[in-house]
Amino acid sequence: MEVVEGNIYVKNSHTRDYVYDPKEDKWDVERAFVMIERKCEIKNVWYRCGRSQSCSWYDTKHEQWKVIKGLATLNRYCRSGFLEITNYGEKLLILWEIFAKPRHQNKNIWCAVIALERRIDGEVWGKVEWASIVRTVPSSYVFLRCEVKPV
Repeated sequence: MEVVEGNIYVKNSHTRDYVYDPKEDKWDVERAFVMIERKCEIKNVWYRCGRSQSCSWYDTKHEQWKVIKGLATLNRYCRSGFLEITNYGEKLLILWEIFAKPRHQNKNIWCAVIALERRIDGEVWGKVEWASIVRTVPSSYVFLRCEVKPV
């Protein structure tokens, strides 16, 4: 469950998502979680990962979101959607899920730690320091939230 702009988004399974609008007292079925993105702040820079996009950072000078360079492989693996992104000792910690092959009866929860570097040209580059499956769960499992203890 997630609350965004006053609406309540509920993920039912990998097939349908629901959104409840309390002002209209109405439920709708849609791909609601596509709209939800995860954000965190590291050293006064905002970072985000969304279900339909790559990891990016907010450039305050140009007032726009820019893709974090160097993470093409990670972004390809995370197409199913990022579950969480957080500041982990001034590095990005990212969680995502992928259905396990061959029958999709389980999901693998992946975790990656990304070191960040601001280059002379002003761009932000990421380097995957570590990535691995951290848990395998039944496909009916729905990720709600995580809490990361400070390093």
